This record gives sequence, structure tokens and C-alpha cells, in this order.
Amino acid sequence: MKVTITQPQEDQCLVNGKLVYRDANNKWIASEELTVSESREFRRHIQQNGGRTREFKEPCPDS
Repeated sequence: MKVTITQPQEDQCLVNGKLVYRDANNKWIASEELTVSESREFRRHIQQNGGRTREFKEPCPDS
């Protein structure tokens, strides 16, 4: 599956149209669940562009 990543702002990315943003604690948060390949490519993108993904979090499922 092809993964498309755009970064309209320094603290925001779109991964196949899914918003991933950096919160006030400098952690990357996905607004909706990313697939394994989307997650992997997002981490690669951030590492190649000087960002940090050590604290990357997937969204919690609704209770």
C-alpha cells in the first residue's frame, strides 16, 4: 500500500489524509488509527526531517 505524507506545518502531518499533530508535550498524536505501514513511514518521514517520534501515540479506541 502506498503511503502519502504531507507536512503543511512543522507540527502537523497528513498521512494518507489522516491528521497527525504534535501536542504541547512534543508528542506526535494521530487523530485516527494509522496502519502499520502508515506508522512506519510516518516515523521515517519525521526522522529524515529532524523530528522526534519516540513518544508517538496511536489514538485510544472509543469506550
